[in-house]
Amino acid sequence: MSDEQSHDNIKNAPKEKQEIQNKERKDLGFDGVDGGQKTSNFPLFNKAKCEKVLSHENSYIVLGKDRNASLRSGKSGMGADNCYAIDLVVGRNSSAKQTGSQNSKTMVDTNFFTDAARVYISQKSNIDHYLGLAKGSETGEDDSNNRSAAAIKADHVRIVGRNHIKIVTGRAKTSGVGTGGERNSQGGDIEVVGKIDFIAGNNTEPTVGLSMLTAGPGSSVNKLQPLVKGENMLELMEEMVEHVSNLYNFLHSTNRDLASLHYLLSGYFAVIPPLAPLSPALLTMPALIETRKIDITFQQNNLEIGTKTDYLTEKGERYINSAYVNTT
Repeated sequence: MSDEQSHDNIKNAPKEKQEIQNKERKDLGFDGVDGGQKTSNFPLFNKAKCEKVLSHENSYIVLGKDRNASLRSGKSGMGADNCYAIDLVVGRNSSAKQTGSQNSKTMVDTNFFTDAARVYISQKSNIDHYLGLAKGSETGEDDSNNRSAAAIKADHVRIVGRNHIKIVTGRAKTSGVGTGGERNSQGGDIEVVGKIDFIAGNNTEPTVGLSMLTAGPGSSVNKLQPLVKGENMLELMEEMVEHVSNLYNFLHSTNRDLASLHYLLSGYFAVIPPLAPLSPALLTMPALIETRKIDITFQQNNLEIGTKTDYLTEKGERYINSAYVNTT
């Protein structure tokens, strides 16, 4: 239902129902209906000298330099060069407002934790630190430090592609950017393929405890682990099914041979004198057993060397884990 339809329904409803609906809207903070002006205790923004601010009520576009809190925060607070930023914010100090701790005279700084929603673009920042993010799969301690950043933060974030969405790391496939290809925002080489981490709960610390699969307590399990490549995993499962099927065939063949051996030996020892000539079937039994041993050894080596190396080691051509995409 559209807002226009909702408002029309209120106007056309019986008086008692109108009063109830209007009260509900007011309780939710909708007393400025139909786009009307609404008075509220919006805080005052502590503007830096380098910032140009476009604002209306509690929505802002701030053109300035990198900062995530007070005037002394971020790269701007350190006096860094080339750290320009664009900060789109709605609902400054929104979470604190619910506690009644602010009014129209409250002065607030940028705050990545109490502001309602923001889109932040910075030429040079330390975005992981600003957002309080858990350590991911980066090789360095602060890989986001002194790098450009674009961040979106709100209670709910949606990225919708009607046809397709790509999440890509690494250099662009393009020409005209020099012999070394595309560089990072500071002009440095992009030496490694950047990883992609999906971190639910903002926690990547390993879990420690008692596992039934380990020798005892104190074992740890990584919370952040590589995603599995579906096609490689499917091939591995198909190979494992084939190996298991071969094992069943060996078992069936062995049971059949044991039954034959039991039958032949029973007949042999029933013959008088007991040193009667062995039957041809008994004479060929050792060769048959030796052939089975060779087949089993071949299957074992194929499983332990071929399948294990190919699918379960990082250098394997069909390694089932992704080298670059991780999840909790």
